[in-house]
Amino acid sequence: MIVSNNPGISQTRLAEVMGIARSGVVAIIDNFEQAGLLERQGSGDRRAYNLHLTKEGQKQLEKYQQAVKEHDDRVSQHLNAKERQQLRALLGKLCVEPK
Repeated sequence: MIVSNNPGISQTRLAEVMGIARSGVVAIIDNFEQAGLLERQGSGDRRAYNLHLTKEGQKQLEKYQQAVKEHDDRVSQHLNAKERQQLRALLGKLCVEPK
């Protein structure tokens, strides 16, 4: 999702955003690249690559986003609009990285 929303993001920046070591993100990228979901493109700096989803990667992302939406709808079907808003706010607080 990060790469989809930020086409051309560098591997280094992706590691920073994910809060993991660059070596860790390289292993993840290798797996996605081997699966045909992501591609590296040269950035002019031979040590750095820009990342882009492939057509198959975009297709799979859309498939997973739909599955997540359907799950969210099932989980929250008994909540009214105000309760859904409260739930999103509380979940947002849980996702904030401690300072």
